[in-house]
Amino acid sequence: MKKLLSVVLCLVMMVSAVGIPVIAEAASVGKVSTLKVTYTSNSAVKLKWNKVKGATGYQVFKSTNKSKGFKKVKTVNKGKAVTAAVKSLKKNKTYYFKVRAVKKSAKGKFSKVVKASTVGTIKSCEVLAYDVSEDEGGFVGIQLFPENVSGISGYQIKYWGGTYDVTEPWIEGICFGCQDYPGAVKIRAYKKTKSGRLYGAWKTVYNLSIGKKIKTYKNVKASYWYGINAQAIDLDEI
Repeated sequence: MKKLLSVVLCLVMMVSAVGIPVIAEAASVGKVSTLKVTYTSNSAVKLKWNKVKGATGYQVFKSTNKSKGFKKVKTVNKGKAVTAAVKSLKKNKTYYFKVRAVKKSAKGKFSKVVKASTVGTIKSCEVLAYDVSEDEGGFVGIQLFPENVSGISGYQIKYWGGTYDVTEPWIEGICFGCQDYPGAVKIRAYKKTKSGRLYGAWKTVYNLSIGKKIKTYKNVKASYWYGINAQAIDLDEI
């Protein structure tokens, strides 16, 4: 009996010394369920997502392919922060973004993928310039044919100090003169978004001065400027 009590006493002392092991609960964190993107410029976007309970931060990933090639571009080290700005986006590119929550070493599942496309710069623009004889007052008509820029809503043309929207990639019947002349003629592409318009860079098509020949740039067919009393003309009637 004494021997049995001694054995039991020994076992109690061993358990007390070693202690009962505690199984640590594995850390986990939920999924980002909503992700939205808005444009702040033609080269930057703002991402916004829902707050995930228990998260200590978030990771933002970017790619130019919807299903692969994602790289981490931003780490937000605050669980309460639910926005991030991504800058230095290149023109005429489509980008894809996704976000996940983190909790120490644990990582949540990725959000859905959202995309943003920037507007490209017009690299070339064909100009067809027509002159009507001096007997007609020296009228000049111009057609512009900018290269096609994908994913845009239209173009803007700048001349005579004004800026004009055109949805088709050409205009006709520009009037040069009326006691003035337009100088530089510029064109750029734009795209409408929920955040407002995005604009590509201006491209100068050519500069036109009184008494000078229209300079022959790439794809430009020369015409002449004859005076300052021109009026708008319909090129279809030439």
